[in-house]
Amino acid sequence: MADEPALRQRRYRLHKRGDHSLCVVDRCPEVTPPVTRNTTSDQGERTSGLAAAGRNLWSLMTAGAMLGPMQKVLLLEACRIVDRLEKLDAQLRGVDREFLTLEPLDEDDVDRTYVLIVDKALSESRQQAATLKGLLAEIRQAGRTGVRPASGTGAPAREDGPKEGSLADLTARIRERARTSQTAD
Repeated sequence: MADEPALRQRRYRLHKRGDHSLCVVDRCPEVTPPVTRNTTSDQGERTSGLAAAGRNLWSLMTAGAMLGPMQKVLLLEACRIVDRLEKLDAQLRGVDREFLTLEPLDEDDVDRTYVLIVDKALSESRQQAATLKGLLAEIRQAGRTGVRPASGTGAPAREDGPKEGSLADLTARIRERARTSQTAD
């Protein structure tokens, strides 16, 4: 059953002051016991199939960030897309010759000329870039709004309030000031 609004407000205010006596386990890191599983091996397993560009994106996005499981899956796919974009770019610029190497089946056909037509590489590159943009926006948005999976249900649950200094926090403060100035008039 959901908490009363007054209790949620009191919990939020106490939490902001550093008093975690009313905080809910699994929602507040101060009262949630630490996970003892070694996560460094997970990172190695996830980034093992990535090329340099993908590993670079992974390390930049995970440095100092607490990502949820869904965000990690999206980030891994974004890293794979970055690697594909690197290969497509090298192909389009003619730098990656190994990507298009042909070897004759018969030793007598060594002098034969082959013409290889690779079409739609540019359109595929555009599609991959659009997909990457969408994935990164979703990761960023999930981190900004504080959406986390609720325990027991598949529905997302929001934290009790916006993070201090965020756009949502600024919007909430502006609305609060507008309300107080209207009631004062």
